[in-house]
Amino acid sequence: MFSPHAIRAILPTHAKDDTPYPKRARVVGHYIAAIELVGPLDKSDLGEARLAVRRAAKDTAIGSILLVVDSPGGSVAGTNDLHEEIAAAARQKPVVAIVEDLCCSAAYWAICGASEIVATPTSVVGSLGVFTIMADASEAFKKAGLEILIVKSGTMKGAGVWGTKIDAEHVALVQGLVDSLAQHFFTAVARGRQMSMQRVMALADGAVFVGSQALSNGLIDRVANITDVIGELERRAELRAMDFLTGSAAAQKFDELVAQRVAGGYTQPSAEASIRCGYPRLFDAAKNHEKAEYRRTVAARRCGL
Repeated sequence: MFSPHAIRAILPTHAKDDTPYPKRARVVGHYIAAIELVGPLDKSDLGEARLAVRRAAKDTAIGSILLVVDSPGGSVAGTNDLHEEIAAAARQKPVVAIVEDLCCSAAYWAICGASEIVATPTSVVGSLGVFTIMADASEAFKKAGLEILIVKSGTMKGAGVWGTKIDAEHVALVQGLVDSLAQHFFTAVARGRQMSMQRVMALADGAVFVGSQALSNGLIDRVANITDVIGELERRAELRAMDFLTGSAAAQKFDELVAQRVAGGYTQPSAEASIRCGYPRLFDAAKNHEKAEYRRTVAARRCGL
């Protein structure tokens, strides 16, 4: 479960180079905030996750958010709030959810607004829907010589109290509540996964799907393992960091990359061309810096300096 007031790092065995991460961390790898959704989720867990996602979204040092999910679901209370927080964060920076083993019911509702959902080959995903349990123990109470009386202000007040008779009217009331809450769930999935409501409803019978099945049904974007996902996020962070270098730092990094390409067998022009395609902002910053340096040199010579 979540550590109070902290963003938890993923487990040491998930590290690409097997280097242990600290137990609590805001940053994992290169500018990645890792947040766990593990085990049955109650309102407290969902609230802590929501705060963690919000902090990571606002933190300019964080390039992407990684949601590590292994949960059968949990409470409706707080789930849609977390879903909205994740969807809002995904509009600001990449939010990738990696399913390790299980992502069902409320857990899927929460993460379906992520930029991308990835699952391992043997992960189980789905169980779209809402349920509750009503137990009629009135006969058992009667056999024990007990009768439960409810003094109430309305016909539906106290419906479902333990030991009272549950009639069809009570069941209909609770069914209406379940249907209403489920509709919020299905709307979130349709919006987050860009599915038609008709398609969502076809999957909303509570069934679960393994890896490739979840992919074919549109519940996830691809099948991969967490090591690969972290490596990709790290590479993206490195690209972004280089793309936003300016001035002499960009020119130096550009020269370093060209030298690496040439050392690997590229010619100088083809090395520059490959970098220009791969790092357009870095290329522009480096070339603009070179032009500025050239203009300064020419001006100095004209002044006899």
